[in-house]
This record gives sequence, structure tokens and C-alpha cells, in this order.
Amino acid sequence: AAMMVLHVVLQYIYKWVSITGIVTAGLAVVAVVLGIVMFKAKKRTPTMLWAHRGSVILLILAFIAHVVTRI
Repeated sequence: AAMMVLHVVLQYIYKWVSITGIVTAGLAVVAVVLGIVMFKAKKRTPTMLWAHRGSVILLILAFIAHVVTRI
């Protein structure tokens, strides 16, 4: 996690920010927030579980697109 934050900070400082990087970072935040919410919740709903799983799958796809395209 620290390396990802460092990567984002360096990209922002040197103005190398990419669209796919922003999307990937946003999806990472969504996946983490959903995971924390589900961990803290007494009752996990199927909707939350599918939202978390879906965000992780999209995160993986966005990461691959970010590494491959560098757009």
C-alpha cells in the first residue's frame, strides 16, 4: 500500500498522471472501503459482497490496462 501511495505522489509531482492510473487508484479505494465496511458490518448482504467482488475484478482489469497501455 505504501508503494502505491508513493507511486501516486511521484506521478502527481512530476505531472505524469494517466487516466488509467486515476481509474485504477479510484477502484482500489472503492474496493478497500467496501472491504472495511463489510468487515465492520454485523450482517453482510449479498449486494455488498457482489459489489466488493465486482470492484476487485474491475480493479484487476484496470491495473492490467494501466500497465499495458500507459495512457
